[in-house]
Amino acid sequence: MKFDCVEKRLCKLLERYGKFVASHPAWFIVVPLILSAVLGLGGLRLHQNTDTEYLFSPENGPAKKHRQQIEKHFDVDFDGGFLPDRKLEVGRYAHAFVVVKGEGSVLAEHVLEEIIRLHENVMNLTVTSDNTDYTFRDLCGKWKTECVDPNILLRLLDYNAGNIDLMTLSYPVTVLQNIEYFIGSDLGGVELQNSSDVIKSAKAMSVLYSLRSDQYDDISGQWEKAFIEFAKGYSSSEIKLTFFTSNTLDQDFVDIVLFTIPLLIQACLVLTVFSVLSCTMFDWVASKPVLATLGVVSAALAVGSSLVYCYSVEFPLPILS
Repeated sequence: MKFDCVEKRLCKLLERYGKFVASHPAWFIVVPLILSAVLGLGGLRLHQNTDTEYLFSPENGPAKKHRQQIEKHFDVDFDGGFLPDRKLEVGRYAHAFVVVKGEGSVLAEHVLEEIIRLHENVMNLTVTSDNTDYTFRDLCGKWKTECVDPNILLRLLDYNAGNIDLMTLSYPVTVLQNIEYFIGSDLGGVELQNSSDVIKSAKAMSVLYSLRSDQYDDISGQWEKAFIEFAKGYSSSEIKLTFFTSNTLDQDFVDIVLFTIPLLIQACLVLTVFSVLSCTMFDWVASKPVLATLGVVSAALAVGSSLVYCYSVEFPLPILS
């Protein structure tokens, strides 16, 4: 008994299809190209999204719902009641880490002078939006009428490096005028004197610039970019500056995509060569290298057209760059 009922029908169907393609070749060359070009117009509506939370977390995940409930009762007020500890989202910020060069200490007067100059330069960074100039003081989260201090220790010094010789600092809590201040998050690489809590030296200092992420979010993003450009070009004989911003992780993912593009091109070339070789024989009559190449091109057009069509109908596909 033969079980070729499916095979026979399929062979006849493919035979008819092959004859139709052979008798109407223009249709099967021009129409797919036109269709791909039309679908390619959807690329004009391509929207870039580098938000790692959107790309790698469920849209309606329980964590987001719980966060909404917390934010309802612990709202963030940037206009006079800003407290960094109440922020549940990353928001906008620029975090500078200053490390002293050599065997010195960031609490040495000449090093503090360099840090304060760096801080003043950052505070004076200016971006422009709608013909209006904005500095950090315009975009910072405020407590009452002043920006929340980027670094408590610098505020205690009144941004005067000479005052360090008038103070005895303890770690992680220091007491000035009977008021306790937590500076454990402001200093790193701390060395204490004789097993006490008095600071002998510190290798690093952290300065956190908290920015508004409400209606000023876009402008704060521009200020972040200005900060990044400044930090990349900063140099000093006393200190080394490293930084982290709210956009750093997103930019790293974009860089990964850019890094993989040459690898993808190489993979496509290898795939094309493999397809051509697999269709090449010692008999040139039976060899079909051109057919193999066109098969790869056809698959690429199909995949590209399908993705761009999804964007044209606003189907939410994540994209890094």
